[in-house]
Amino acid sequence: MESVTIGQIFEWAIWLMGGIGASAGLYKLLKDGFHKALKSELEPINAKLNQLEKKHDLSDREHAKNYIVRFLADVEQGEPIDQDELHCFWDNYELYKAMGGNSYVHDKVEKLKAQGKL
Repeated sequence: MESVTIGQIFEWAIWLMGGIGASAGLYKLLKDGFHKALKSELEPINAKLNQLEKKHDLSDREHAKNYIVRFLADVEQGEPIDQDELHCFWDNYELYKAMGGNSYVHDKVEKLKAQGKL
């Protein structure tokens, strides 16, 4: 260690920085390659999940619509409605509206509101 020169220290520093740079480059290359391979393998799974999500949303909308239509028919026929049923109706109605429900449902709700039944 007695004969270490400043030039040798710089040389070691350059080798060290080169090694770090090469390691970082190799890491990025491997990471990008792994990411691409994984992405292509997961594409069918993602497509299936998207398809299932659309079916689930449609099912939720149809369930809400069926509940709302049945509820509105009960209200029109003068069936007694308690406060919990009314809260449940408004929850379903807001969900249905957010999912782009049909205008005939909206029109019927507005008609019953105007009549003071809702």
